[in-house]
Amino acid sequence: MDIRIYENVKEDVMVLGWPERICYGIGDIPIGIIMSMMASYLMIYMTNVAFLDMAILSTLIAVSKGLDGVSDILIGNIIDNTNSKYGKARVWILRICVPLAISLFLMFSMPPALPAAAKYVYFFVLYNLINTCLFTFMNIAHFSLLSLMTKSGMEHGMLSNISSLFTSIFRLIFNVSFVPLLIFFSKNPENPYTQRGFTSVILIMCAFIIIGSLVSVFGTKERREDSLSLEHKRQRIPIFKSLGVLISNKYWLTMIIQSIIMAILFSGAFTFNIYYCTYILRDPASLGLISVCNTLPGIAIKFLMPSIIRKFDNFGTFILGQFIGFIAAIGIFLSAPNLNIMIIFFMISGVGMGISMPSLWGVLADVIRFTEKKNGVFSAGIANAGISAANKIGAGAASVVLGFAMSAAGFNAANGMTQPDTVLRVITFFFIVAPLIGQSIAFITSSIIFNKNCEIRQLIAKDRK
Repeated sequence: MDIRIYENVKEDVMVLGWPERICYGIGDIPIGIIMSMMASYLMIYMTNVAFLDMAILSTLIAVSKGLDGVSDILIGNIIDNTNSKYGKARVWILRICVPLAISLFLMFSMPPALPAAAKYVYFFVLYNLINTCLFTFMNIAHFSLLSLMTKSGMEHGMLSNISSLFTSIFRLIFNVSFVPLLIFFSKNPENPYTQRGFTSVILIMCAFIIIGSLVSVFGTKERREDSLSLEHKRQRIPIFKSLGVLISNKYWLTMIIQSIIMAILFSGAFTFNIYYCTYILRDPASLGLISVCNTLPGIAIKFLMPSIIRKFDNFGTFILGQFIGFIAAIGIFLSAPNLNIMIIFFMISGVGMGISMPSLWGVLADVIRFTEKKNGVFSAGIANAGISAANKIGAGAASVVLGFAMSAAGFNAANGMTQPDTVLRVITFFFIVAPLIGQSIAFITSSIIFNKNCEIRQLIAKDRK
């Protein structure tokens, strides 16, 4: 494919208006809801409401993640080769939002009359429907839209920051209110994990998923294809050609490898945050306090992100956020389980996350732009799919370890707040120690590969000039 066919895209569409930036940001809220529900509350629902075995669930999740990793690449290629009046990405958000909301509701509505074996089948089918298919389309389409709206590296960073800002604010409200809402709807302060509570809260979340998706679809525009001929719009990009070009790109490969490692080590923290608050701190509602301390500083720093990105670019900003997160992880490790001191480092961690997460997707968009300029192949769908697949493969590998570790340690939800010391040690390791390892790897690898003199940063710097 001749890269010159893309050079006529008008430069005056590089700078986007605030209404469109905000609509794109709102589109990340549905993704945040799904991720929070599946990462933080699915397992405790299945163990404490449906009373299923964590080891079996973890095995089923691991198998699903393997399937999910394959589907990411296929779906990314479908998006790259989609042509519709809504473009390549937005049409899939429009098609998927309602089925995704319905599937999430069904996932947290396990029929109590089902035999035990049938419950595991029910879980496996719905988990794959959501993660392997529907959410994958939503997630890849949303982040592919970033590259389709504009070619500007600065705008990539701005859009990522605004998207992250909306998600952070909503997740803060979500995490602070989730357990209180469960208590309110379940009418049982001593045991908020009831079917009645989950059903009511999930219905509210489903409404946000649909509304946020529609705002994103109708409030944004895909511009990249505007100046291309119909012939070029319809030209299909073979999946192996896109993969071949990306695999030869060391910067994309670095993001893939780092994503796998980070997913393995951080999935424990996301899965065990509610278990840590419930069984170590003995206060499930403390998850709200931790979320506030972790999220508010991240929200505040996002208002400074345009200036930070202008000074350091997306790559330097990403490394800065990883360094701050590394310092915070050390502090959390040393101060646990003293919550009064831990919250200080959760706040520092929030600053690091507030800087690194928005710039991560800006970095990926710049990598996509770099690949297009160097190889003449635009593969936003496949590039985003690769990162998504890496996260899921890592999380799948971790789920096996997490589930079997808890089961082998003797976890039993029927025992209530009293769990063996072995269980408490497992929870502490995955919530406190694993993130420290992950943050160390992330900071070191990103500092080496994305150094100031690397080829991609030099090219993006020339584009900005």
